[in-house]
Amino acid sequence: MLVALFGVACSSSPPSPAAPGSGGVAGAPLVAGGGNVGGGVENGSGGNGPVAGTTSAGRGGAANAAGTAASGAGGSGVGGSLVVDPGTDGDGDFVELPPYNYGPDSERKAGVPEGKVTSFDWNDSQIFPDTQRKVYVYEPAQYDANKPTAVMVFQDGSEGWAYLNGDYRPVIVMDNLIANKEIPIVIGVFIDHSNQRDFEYSSVTGLYGKFVIEEILPEVAKTHNLATDPEARATVGESSGGIAAFSMGWWWPGEFRRILSNSGSFVNIGDYGGDTYKDLVLQSDAKPLRVYLQDGSNDLKLGPRMDWAAENKGLAASLKTKGYHYRFVFGEDAHGGIHGAVDFPNALRWLWRGYPVD
Repeated sequence: MLVALFGVACSSSPPSPAAPGSGGVAGAPLVAGGGNVGGGVENGSGGNGPVAGTTSAGRGGAANAAGTAASGAGGSGVGGSLVVDPGTDGDGDFVELPPYNYGPDSERKAGVPEGKVTSFDWNDSQIFPDTQRKVYVYEPAQYDANKPTAVMVFQDGSEGWAYLNGDYRPVIVMDNLIANKEIPIVIGVFIDHSNQRDFEYSSVTGLYGKFVIEEILPEVAKTHNLATDPEARATVGESSGGIAAFSMGWWWPGEFRRILSNSGSFVNIGDYGGDTYKDLVLQSDAKPLRVYLQDGSNDLKLGPRMDWAAENKGLAASLKTKGYHYRFVFGEDAHGGIHGAVDFPNALRWLWRGYPVD
């Protein structure tokens, strides 16, 4: 059952540097329904704490080392930006009640061309020294090396509870939606976290985005023709990976314009201040971002500034106030539950609205 609560119009204001978060804006709840809180701690967390000497980078869409445009829709990705206004259909706040069951887009279909997945190790990071991780690259069957191709970056890439090997079934979903021309042909980049996941993902800075832009995507670009238009680049994550995905777009809107967060940890993990994003959104000029949020009333509630559902509602409220293209889907599932995975095909359809499909 799907219930729409509000609609929202998109602001076309250009990006600007964000003001420091004050942590004082409450963010009125958008969706009713408290529910019980699931037990346990956040899946897959447990980093090694801050790394000394790191700084935030790339705030407000500064141009990066790859030389892509810092602002504006134009770029090589879609031929000077063929992206059209996606309209407001599907924007706003929605309640989806259980049961949560997979639809046909999450199941393998006969006759649908299947993409392939390759991988490489990344063990010599200059931005996050002394870290190791594996990166997986999904290449759809329709990929044409002669054409710049849209790209979607997934955090916690191969974790069994997350995307590549988890409930979201991204390879199957993307195979189906690409074949049906409901999303563009898109390269999927699935990045595993390192042993300092909390610091990399939960810090309210542009450092993780800088890592992806300057280290991971150039490596993938050695073998794949990646679009550089920010409208052609999406970021995806669950839990702390969700806040990492938001940070990538927030601090680097000249690189990433489409954000998808499931059970996003917009809370104060490790005193990194993730709960201040709702305030930063209110205090800053609207950026050209498209943001999908999903959470549930049974998500974690671990004390002050550590209430996942409340903070997701607060962020959604701020996005609404500032006139963003956003979609907030709220349900009754627990942290990292099946709801986000079941809704994943619809999330991708909404996320890529307005982008040309071959």
